[in-house]
Amino acid sequence: MNIVLIGFTSCGKSATGKALADRLDHAFVDLDTCIETLHTQATGRHMACREIFDEVGEESFEQLETQALDELDRRAHFVLSTGGRTPLAPQNRTHLKAIGSVVYLRADTETIYVRMGGKGLPVYMRGDPTLQNLTMIWQERDPVYREMADLIVDNSELAVDETVDRIVDHFHFETQ
Repeated sequence: MNIVLIGFTSCGKSATGKALADRLDHAFVDLDTCIETLHTQATGRHMACREIFDEVGEESFEQLETQALDELDRRAHFVLSTGGRTPLAPQNRTHLKAIGSVVYLRADTETIYVRMGGKGLPVYMRGDPTLQNLTMIWQERDPVYREMADLIVDNSELAVDETVDRIVDHFHFETQ
């Protein structure tokens, strides 16, 4: 069984994904890394996802996301960490549901804002780096994430291991 982690930027998808994959003895797949690899293969230049998005724009970036998800459809026994905007494209929602059980890692906006401060603001926050702007964007995305989710885990105040425990318990995984 594959697990797909969705949620807002800085909600803990990568940290949780790595820990969950270790617990389940699954591979960990970061969609950003897949996109970066596809872009490198196409252009011969390695760039980070944020740089790719800045260079190619939203539409072309979505095409890279969809292409990466197409390739993942054929794999098994992995935990996928998506980008925060991945589920916003309707074609990506179909792919994500086909890949595995979808877990929405939900954190409140204040927690996300603090976490963002540690790794830098995403592109869509650069013009207005306020908590109010973050809250507005979060309110637009939250219903999309909720609609897709097979499980919602509010990890605002949970450690990574506690978040993993909730996912493992919900899906009745046997772990070592």
